[in-house]
Amino acid sequence: TGDTVAVQGIGPIGMTMVAKARMLGAGKIIALDTSAKKLERSRDFGADVLLDMSGSSDAEVVEMVREETSGRGADVVVETAGRPEAFPVGLEMLRRGGTYLETGNFVDTGETVEINVHRHIAAKNVLIYGNTNHPHDGYYAAFELMWRNRDRFPFDELISHRYPLEQAPEA
Repeated sequence: TGDTVAVQGIGPIGMTMVAKARMLGAGKIIALDTSAKKLERSRDFGADVLLDMSGSSDAEVVEMVREETSGRGADVVVETAGRPEAFPVGLEMLRRGGTYLETGNFVDTGETVEINVHRHIAAKNVLIYGNTNHPHDGYYAAFELMWRNRDRFPFDELISHRYPLEQAPEA
């Protein structure tokens, strides 16, 4: 589709979302994280721009994304960091009429964040999707997409350790 996609948090879920954006035809993929190692690895999954957020304020991170999008903001922002405070920052880096996918906060930690509903959502006319508790049949399409692209992306590298079930607490 040629959209600019920004992915907040480049762990295994973020890497998969970078690859998925590439598979679905994203024009430019921006990976954001504080780990230089993860950012560099995200190139193998299709990231075009690597933004190291280490030591940067939220406003500076938003400005970095805006610089990569000619001041407009990303068409799509995908939150995979699992940190509630990433939500308002992601909304700030999103363009007017953009789409925000919240997929990292899949457990209720009780943490809340403050947003300006008018500025962050209504005035920008954004579309926000949550991505948990969805029907399980969605996984089949995702696995099929990954399987068809298994030679294109190093999905097997996303698993760093294997533990037997009896060692689950230590894992």
